[in-house]
This record gives sequence, C-alpha cells and structure tokens, in this order.
Amino acid sequence: MRIWKKALSTAMSAALLASLLGTAFASSAFAATNVLNATSGINPASGVQADGISTVVIAATAAADPGANTVLVTTSAGTFVAVGSDGALGTFSLVTGQPQQVSGSIGAYAATDTITLRAPSAPATGTINVYLIPTGGGNAVLDQTFTVSFYASGSTAVSAANTTVTASGTTLKADGSDSATVTVVVKDGVSPTPNTLTTGITVNASITPVGLVANNTVVTFSQVSADNASTYVFTVKGSGLSGTGVLALSVTTTAGVTTTLPPVSFVFTGSLASIKLANASTVGAVSTTKTDAITFVGKDAAGNVIPVTAASLLVTAPTYSTGAPFTITAGSNSTATAAGTLNAVCGATAGTGTVAVTSGTVVSNAVPFNCSTPADTYSVKFDKTTVAPGGQATITVTVKDAGGRPAPDGLTVTILVSSGATLATTAGVTASGVATWTFLAPFNTGVVTVLASASVLTSSSPQSASISVSAPAPLPGTGTNASALGVTTSGPFSTTTKVAALGRYQTFKISFGAGAAGQTVGIWVQTKNSAGVWSSSTRVTGRVADSSGNVYYYVRNSSAAWISLRGDLAGSLSNAVQGRWR
Repeated sequence: MRIWKKALSTAMSAALLASLLGTAFASSAFAATNVLNATSGINPASGVQADGISTVVIAATAAADPGANTVLVTTSAGTFVAVGSDGALGTFSLVTGQPQQVSGSIGAYAATDTITLRAPSAPATGTINVYLIPTGGGNAVLDQTFTVSFYASGSTAVSAANTTVTASGTTLKADGSDSATVTVVVKDGVSPTPNTLTTGITVNASITPVGLVANNTVVTFSQVSADNASTYVFTVKGSGLSGTGVLALSVTTTAGVTTTLPPVSFVFTGSLASIKLANASTVGAVSTTKTDAITFVGKDAAGNVIPVTAASLLVTAPTYSTGAPFTITAGSNSTATAAGTLNAVCGATAGTGTVAVTSGTVVSNAVPFNCSTPADTYSVKFDKTTVAPGGQATITVTVKDAGGRPAPDGLTVTILVSSGATLATTAGVTASGVATWTFLAPFNTGVVTVLASASVLTSSSPQSASISVSAPAPLPGTGTNASALGVTTSGPFSTTTKVAALGRYQTFKISFGAGAAGQTVGIWVQTKNSAGVWSSSTRVTGRVADSSGNVYYYVRNSSAAWISLRGDLAGSLSNAVQGRWR
C-alpha cells in the first residue's frame, strides 16, 4: 500500500499506468462493486458545457466496498480538480501531476465521497474508467466505465424559444389565500437537442402592478433550483389588490447577457359580487333529470371571473306557475374558464318555474325552466314572407306539449322543400322545443312551400309554411360598374363597351363602397340576340365584396355574344355596362 501511494504521489507515468493495467484478470477475480454512482452522480445527464470552467460532481455509491483493492479513476476528457470526503476510510485523493487520475483507498465509500471533474475547453466525450488494483500486487481490473458529454461552450447563450415557462394556474385570490407556481427550465439554442444550462445563470422575476412573487424578486440558481440543475420555481400569490398582474421573467448569464422570456399574466380576483345564470336548456321531460340544465358564472366587482362551487349556492325556492314540477341540484363547479352547472330534477307533474340562486348576500338573476309532457303539436314558419332569388331565410319548427310548454329536447324533426335547398341536414333535433334550418332560395321566382314533420308525433298532420321568391323592386342605383379587357383587378376600368376576341376574358368591377364589405353582390346579365333584342335580366351568380366593397366578375365567350351586366346589393343596382365578343 505504501509503495502504491508513493508511486501515485510521485506522478504516475503513462508507462507505470500501462504496466499496472497490463492484462486484466478474468472476470471471476473480482466482484463488481460499482464504486461510483454513474446514474445520479452526473447531473445533468445531457452533459456539461466545454468552457474549461464548468464542473460536474461524481459521487460514490453509498456503502460501496472495493474489498482488498485500491481504486483508480481515470478520465479521457477534462481534469479532476477536487475531491470530497466523509472523513472515514474509502476516500478519494488527487494524484499529483496526473490531473486525469484519482486514487481511492481501501474501505467502504459513502455518498459524500465525491470527485469534481472540470470540463475541457473544447467539445469532447469523456470516458470515465474505474479500476480495482490488488493491494498485494497484480494487474488492475476494469470495474466500471461511463461517459460524460462536454458540449460546445458557444451554446451557453440562453434560448428564449427553447426555455420553457409553465404556470400551475393563472387565476388567484387577491387576498393571498391561494398561490400558483411558475416553473422555468433554462435551455440553450443547440439543435436538434437543446442543453439545459446549469452554471452562471440568474433568473429574474418581477410582477406588476398587483401580486407578489415569493423567493424574492431576483431569484438565483442556488435559491430556487429544485434539482440543482436548470429548473427555477417561483411562487406567485395575491397582494390584496384585485386585477391583472404580469410576471416578467428574464435570464442573465455571468457574462452579463440578459434574455427576456415570455411573460405570464395572472388575474387576482376580489370577493364574489355577482352570479349570472343562463339556460343551457329550458326544458326537461317529467320524471327525469336534466343534467347541465342551468349554467352559472361568478364575478367580482371588477368583472373578473371567480371559481364557484356548485354545492355552495343556495337555490331560492322556485316560483311555479302550477304545482312544484322540479327541484334543483348541484352539478359541476365553475372555473376561471368554464361555467358551472345545475341540474333540474323533474317530478311527475308538468309545469313551469323560475330559478335563482344566492351566495351570501349575492343574488343571481332568475331563469325559466319547464318540465314537459310528450310532444303534442308543432308549427313551422319562415322568418320573412319574401326572399330574393338566391337569398336566405330561416325556417323554424316549434314543438309543444299538451300544456303549450316547449316539448322535451331531442325530438327529431324532418323538413322537405318544394324548391331551393336547406344549408344543413334534412333532419334536426329540437332544443328547448325548437329546431331551425337556413333556407337557400332558388334563382327562379315563385312560391316555395316547406313541409315539416315531427317523427314521434302520430296524431298531427305534417305542417307547412310558404315563402315568396321574387326579385325586390330595384332601388336607385348606388353602385358603380366598369369593365376592362383580360383578367385584372387593376384595370384600367371604364364604362365604354369593350370588344374581346372569342375565348378571351373581360373583367367587370362593381363597387358599393366599404359599407358593403363582406356582403354578397348579385351579378345580373342580359343578352342581345342577332335581331338586336335584349333578353330579360337573369341572376347568374354572386360575389362577396372585399374590404373596399368591390367585387370582380371575370367572363369570356367562345362564340359571338353581346351582354349587359350590372351588380345588385339587396335590391340596390349598379349602372349597366356592356361587353361584346366577336
């Protein structure tokens, strides 16, 4: 043992190390002891920056015992600069003159026996070997081997895009009775796998104008890093003021470079000031439970949404038109982003009532609710009596029970139109006794009849409604119309008649001003026959006006033709412009 230590203290040469390692014993000569903790001893697992300064600490495995053998640890990259000890046997020592070697004495090792490895100044992958050497002489045996990655020092620049900022919640009580955590994981810009940054990093946090940041307003690595690596955790809570606070975050390196991270907004709510009820559905069937029937949202005096527990709400005794048709039970709780719900439990008696709730001194609005018997009658109607060719109208089918209340939800209703189309499936399902469709009128004029039927109604004949499809009386022209040869939006446009070759385009630019943006402009065309007689005007298509109220209609003809074209916006016509092909 004394000879071994003397050899180490006088600087172990490469030749001496080679002679000691020599030819390894058979694997049965030693039992593997795994003196070093290769899993948790290297932190982080992704590596260390190759800047010649950063270090990584390799810890011994607790209670590891190499037996009657000394230990030799070598590294192919970086240098060993320090060791830690528990003060007992089994400690490590730096080898004089050999910065890539550490010797270990005989005895049981503890987790506090450590080796500090300093990174090289250039990127490399270091192989760390642990050898066991018999104290009585003989060749060394390789007991362990593992690697440490040293990545380019240029990657120490913080990447805001790769650094993650997450919050456990963003709605808090202003009185500070709850809190949220904000977690920051700092990473560099190395691609494709960014590295976590662990050395020389300070994360700065401040919140304005309301709220508090625990752990001080400037938080350093040693104060908040839970894993002694790259994760920074802040605690945010209310300071007594309600409103919105913005948490500003930045990272500063030892080189003085500061990187701004995305901010996090928090809403600090005051006490409950209002409760708003709304009907998700206004009707349920007798002797059934209508879940999610009524929604509720709580807010403070500033209008901030406040989470409310459904069970904490006191339901004001409903006012019924007759009897006591239903009771109200708690459903789901409201959150900062989702309304809470109440359920209506209908009894065996049909009826109508209103519901309100209270929380302390806060009283909600009242909403109606029905408990209905099966559907009995229904009606169908249009929302208007006349529609322009190609225009739209709304068809509504209303289904009621024998008492005139809305029929229970989920009733299938079918409709059939004699002309035109519906912009939906032909079958609908009632909600609060109503099903609706959007009707697209045909381009030809006349009377259109809609026939509707409710699939579960056997005693009622199919109901119908009609609408007149007719062109509205033209209003004084307010639109402009001009043409140009070719396909163009830049013109030049004029009202003179253009003559195009067969198969070539002409463009008509129609404008009703910025107020027409987003509206559909009808394109109406007349044609002149060989006898010089003009046809009646026909709507050929429609165009949606851009933000300036302009539409462009491109048209061509492969045979001789003479047309007159104008635009129509809700009955207001543009001037007519002619175009010819020959």
